[in-house]
Amino acid sequence: MEALSTGISTEFRIGAPAIAFDFDGTLIDSGLDKGIHIMCAVWSAFKLNGLGHYLHEDDIRTDIDLMLTAYVKYPGAPRFQQLSALANSLIHHIPSSIDEDKLEVLPDEIRERYSQIKASFNHTYSRLNDTAAALYWKPFPLVHSTLRRLVGKHDLYIASGVTEDLLFEDLERHSFDRQLFRGIYGGNKSGGSDKAELLHTIQAKGYPDVLFVADSNRDLLYAQQAGARFFRIRKNRDFIRLAKSLEQGLPDEQETWSYTPEELDFFFRKTGTIIRMVLRKGDYKNYKKMTEIIHDSDSRH
Repeated sequence: MEALSTGISTEFRIGAPAIAFDFDGTLIDSGLDKGIHIMCAVWSAFKLNGLGHYLHEDDIRTDIDLMLTAYVKYPGAPRFQQLSALANSLIHHIPSSIDEDKLEVLPDEIRERYSQIKASFNHTYSRLNDTAAALYWKPFPLVHSTLRRLVGKHDLYIASGVTEDLLFEDLERHSFDRQLFRGIYGGNKSGGSDKAELLHTIQAKGYPDVLFVADSNRDLLYAQQAGARFFRIRKNRDFIRLAKSLEQGLPDEQETWSYTPEELDFFFRKTGTIIRMVLRKGDYKNYKKMTEIIHDSDSRH
């Protein structure tokens, strides 16, 4: 796995702490969009591949409840792990992911079409993310100044689940200075390269400790798996808190958290509106309309 950043030396600096940043949701304020994108992409994949009989089109609240129950266990996970968890919840009412080598637990018709389901899901999810990134997602206001402030005393990295080709495009789109980072690592197109693996890659450069700055419980788990420290970003003001914490050394926040009732309601309402107004009408490629619904200021959380 090659680092995309080539602006500065990738040699280990003795005594310089390493900080790895997640991208979407951490450096980029993507809000709750990705959870809604995931659920809409799964629902669409079932419909597009002749599996609508597993859905409840006359009671879409049931579908959303099943998908959301699974999603909240896997925010920040690789996309195909999220797909298998939501699909398993829709089919078996079991909100847990299924390993690729254990698909025999799925009904024959699902297993036989699973590659098509993955392709449909991946296309819709990627297009929704691309559309939202182009129209709505922006760096948190304090991101650029924080990175410039930290780079003098810290070795900075990006460790993201976004595939490296899209990650590079997003860095360009949002005018990130690649020379600030000693390595920029993303996932691969098959859905692999989880963030624990990326953190291990950074640790292997010789750092005694690495801080992972990210936004989800799954990211905290990746940090724990890699033996890295963790700091959570949820709001712009968290970058002020990060800078202050680093004055005392590398922080380590190990407390998990849950979505608030308001956030869960936002997931539910927006996904339901998209399914009713767009997907149930067969308008599966109207990505702009779907992202507009999420960002409707009249009801945006």
